[in-house]
Amino acid sequence: DMPGRASGTALKKRDTVRFEEARDAIEKLKEKARAGEIDLAYFDESGFSVNPVLRALWNPRGHPRTVLPRSHHKRFSVLGLLVGGRT
Repeated sequence: DMPGRASGTALKKRDTVRFEEARDAIEKLKEKARAGEIDLAYFDESGFSVNPVLRALWNPRGHPRTVLPRSHHKRFSVLGLLVGGRT
């Protein structure tokens, strides 16, 4: 396992051919956007939990955990869209 990664998750090797093809396609789209032929937008999403995940806690020896997990895990999804302007 890699430090800082969740147990059981593995890094996938990048497919260099597909990566280069995608990079070339993105560059072509950027050129079209700069030429005013298209409007280029970047979209992303992320999720947040109101209650933190408590995977491990430090407690003095002989003292039980004092933070109790909540029964309902509220999550929020956030969407972002950035539309590039013509320069």
